[in-house]
Amino acid sequence: MEAYRNSSNTFCSFFVFFGLLFLFMSTMPITNAKVQATPVKRLCKTHSTITVNGMYPGPTLEVNNGDTLVVNVVNRARYNVTIHWHGVRQIRTGWSDGPEFVTQCPIRPGGSYTYRFTIQGQEGTLWWHAHSSWLRATVYGALIIHPKEGDSYPFPKPKREAALLLGEWWNADPIDVVRQATRTGAAPNVSDAYTINGQPGDLYNCSSTDTIIVPVDSGETNLLRVVNSALNQQLFFKVANHKLTVVGADASYVKPFTTSVLMLGPGQTTDVLITADQPPARYYIAARAYASAQGAPFDNTTTTAILEYKSAPCPAKGATIKPVMPTMPAFNDTATATSFTTSFRSPRQVPVPTNIDHNLFFTVGLGLNNCPPGASRSSCQGPNGTRFTASMNNVSFVLPSNFSLLQAHQQGIPGVFTRDFPANPPVKFDYTGNVSRALWQPVPGTKLYPLKYGETVQQVPVGGWTVIRFVADNPGVWLMHCHLDVHIGWGLATAFLVENGVGILNLDLIDLGNSTGFGPPEITTLLFNWAYNGSYIHLNFSASFHLTYDRSNELFSPSSHGSTCDFTCKLEVILGHSSQVNNTNRIRCLEVERRALLKIKHELVDSHGRLSSWADDENAWDCCKWRGVHCHNRTNHVTRVDLHDPLAGDYYNRSPLRGKISTSLLELQHLRYLDLSFNDFEYAPIPEFIGSLTNLRYLKLALAHFSGPIPHHLGNLSKLLYLDLRNNYYCNSENLDWISGLGSLEYIDLSFTNLSKAYNWLQAVSKLTSIKELYLRGDLPEIPLSLIPEINGSSPLGILDLSWKSQPWTPWMLIRWFSNFSSTGLTYISLYRNGIPGPIPDVFENMISLAYLDLGINDLQGGIPKYFGNFSSLIGLYLDENNLTRDISDLMLNLSGPIEKKLEYLYLGGNNISGLFPNMSKFSSLLELKLQENQLNGSIREGYLRLHHLVSLDLSSNQLTGPILS
Repeated sequence: MEAYRNSSNTFCSFFVFFGLLFLFMSTMPITNAKVQATPVKRLCKTHSTITVNGMYPGPTLEVNNGDTLVVNVVNRARYNVTIHWHGVRQIRTGWSDGPEFVTQCPIRPGGSYTYRFTIQGQEGTLWWHAHSSWLRATVYGALIIHPKEGDSYPFPKPKREAALLLGEWWNADPIDVVRQATRTGAAPNVSDAYTINGQPGDLYNCSSTDTIIVPVDSGETNLLRVVNSALNQQLFFKVANHKLTVVGADASYVKPFTTSVLMLGPGQTTDVLITADQPPARYYIAARAYASAQGAPFDNTTTTAILEYKSAPCPAKGATIKPVMPTMPAFNDTATATSFTTSFRSPRQVPVPTNIDHNLFFTVGLGLNNCPPGASRSSCQGPNGTRFTASMNNVSFVLPSNFSLLQAHQQGIPGVFTRDFPANPPVKFDYTGNVSRALWQPVPGTKLYPLKYGETVQQVPVGGWTVIRFVADNPGVWLMHCHLDVHIGWGLATAFLVENGVGILNLDLIDLGNSTGFGPPEITTLLFNWAYNGSYIHLNFSASFHLTYDRSNELFSPSSHGSTCDFTCKLEVILGHSSQVNNTNRIRCLEVERRALLKIKHELVDSHGRLSSWADDENAWDCCKWRGVHCHNRTNHVTRVDLHDPLAGDYYNRSPLRGKISTSLLELQHLRYLDLSFNDFEYAPIPEFIGSLTNLRYLKLALAHFSGPIPHHLGNLSKLLYLDLRNNYYCNSENLDWISGLGSLEYIDLSFTNLSKAYNWLQAVSKLTSIKELYLRGDLPEIPLSLIPEINGSSPLGILDLSWKSQPWTPWMLIRWFSNFSSTGLTYISLYRNGIPGPIPDVFENMISLAYLDLGINDLQGGIPKYFGNFSSLIGLYLDENNLTRDISDLMLNLSGPIEKKLEYLYLGGNNISGLFPNMSKFSSLLELKLQENQLNGSIREGYLRLHHLVSLDLSSNQLTGPILS
């Protein structure tokens, strides 16, 4: 494919930069795809834009049908992110699908995630994009799937191929756009331009010099791969004076048909052949909105690229020849759109399931929520003082915030979702006419529709309608949603939960070897994906070769020694517990525990109906299916009770439980996980009897409005791994000896509980030899030097947070103690807002693992120690709001060394730093630079701010003059 100006790079660049490798049943190193902020100039303005490897759009990926992909995504942006491989049928690789909080938790800033999946039975054009908030406005690229090696297209091979990605551009951060809409309850602002391969084209300001050019030779036939990557808009697409032969859509071949116009919804792809049979010239490729909703605002502009014949006559010197413009359909030309979409046919007969197990009738639409009581007008700017919402079958989908749906399903985490998405709308009415006002305010919820493996489903949406049939043959959680991102944010979604089951899988030739236990990494990894939900799994090969997976040893062992199996065969896979297949519908909780749960509910005040599934009737007898309850697969004992408020972060929709915590909890002696966070227990004391639940591993009581002494009985929980009591402001403890009994504890957060008289807190902490994360925000007694304990052991402590002290103190000896206490090296230290006086000592000098150091809002004086330049792992250095007084050139000199290549966040604002602005270009990874409210003077020389990854810069309240030059 001949390159065209400003096009997305094809596979060679993707291999180098985006970090994808093919695995043909072998192990190869994985490189990284960096999600990062990049300066991008469009429509006369430069914006800090989230991209992949600095490219907008991102790299084009070219693969063959049958290839296996491994992509390690590293997040260096300031937002959470996931990557979705749009249209790829993730066969038993649901963890790689990508929708945020559906198949994975988001990749946090500084984190990474590896996607691995195989393209099977798909050829044509797909694409990849971010699936977190509105990041996909700029984080996307083409995914081109060629036929298998040796196969060919079902049409004459084109001379060239070009991918054309249609997009939307905002003269603002797209995340700010959607956040403003969420705050106001109104519709988000429409885009400022459409784009083709990231460029708006000739019809927009400051854009004509970068318009995309697609070169052709007269007489040749080329393949255009058109992708609608826009967030919220269906688009018409035309090439002036040229016919288009449609040969594929969404990685499937279609029966060819000829048209002059395409119409693509967001997320759709169409492959077309175009023959250069017109007089040599330059012809516009154009796209504009198809917007049939009456009264709804939309971006009514047109983006262009240019189809340029190589033999086109050159214009006279100083003259320009304007390309030929196509006549575009009217924005509301439904007849043209319908004519195109109804022209698609399969090239061959498709088997359609005839035995239907689930007949689902879905209605989809928008709604209006009344303004919540006490809310300001500014938060209810929808029609007539309302807030926009959307729903399917009158359920407005709410994404979870702590666990992904797939994780909650596979690990049995309660309280994350329910299995009661309705199969039919709640009210019957004329679905093509006016909607009953009773349905304008849908019910919010995280409701999934469960399916057994192999069941056949028929869906019938309405209004504009279609009938869909499919077989639920891929276990996992699969999001069904509107691909206009404005609508999914309002709740126009649901998800299918497909249970594990028995199925047939085709495998290529694999030599399984002849040992008693084999573990080639490529096969072990492949097969482990099928075994993740069971203690062991039995695989029965048609060549009479048997394998058993022992999860405890992570090894597959042949049942008959010395066998070798070279074969192309079908493999019968039992997914799930081999002795528990399909047992999920037969689990029945123990009667004594069911009664205990009902007593617990009886003593709670549930004003929001969160415990409505906890019912004492025959239809709800199985308490293991109650919301927030999880039972052991074999013993049926209740092992988890999760009653945290899932809407705690939504001020207007919080739903805390109140009342009393019942002693009936003691009847759940097999309980391993208890979460009562973010409720309102009206300043009652933490119940002492919780300390008798000795099988607990996780105890979460954060921000639950408890008061009084923290019961020392919690020290009896010797198996506890995780303890979170933070933000119970009226709880106190004058003696922390009780935590010394928590020998297995890895995480503890006692932040903002009253520990001001707990003088033995350090002695108690010194006995936590398994601790990895320690959070003690808020006041602590200062430990005299004579009382600092000897270090008699060590721990894998990595995170230490001693921030937010109301009285000044000097913690340097404590930091040295914790550094020696940590066997792995501290990676994160926060002494934020501690009132620490004086210079920064040498206490951090040997902390080679340190990645984040927060010393902001203290009274530190002088400068930055020279040894800071040797920090080879430091990502964030926060020294803002102190009393640093040196010349900035001296400070930057002390930050010379390995730190220059790694540092991403440098906060020095609010000090008394003086001098001329220094050359900051040596900090090549810097994302955020804060130097506001100092005494810097003079001008910024050209090149001193040449920071290609910089996202945020604050130089306000200095004495700088002149322009800011990069």
